Amino acid sequence: MELAEYRIRVNGFTPTATMPEHPELLRKLAEDGPPASSYSMDFAGQFPWHRLPTPSDYVPTVVFLASDDSAMITGSNITVDGGAMAKYWPWRPSR
Repeated sequence: MELAEYRIRVNGFTPTATMPEHPELLRKLAEDGPPASSYSMDFAGQFPWHRLPTPSDYVPTVVFLASDDSAMITGSNITVDGGAMAKYWPWRPSR
């Protein structure tokens, strides 16, 4: 807050697990498949939107925070995770 008098805003941006957009990485992920495990590896399925965000999903938030449109926002953190924390995704009740 000591920088606010100089019109310097300090905000945080918190992403989550991210799906790469690089075609070669996506191909390798598809080829390798999930590791062998007795545990469910449907990590993306636990997100409310049933997909992981990509880097492109983060861009609008970062641009907004850097723009004059967020002139009165300082000392805040924006979590971009498709609602995962709001859902509290690690908890999965029995059905």
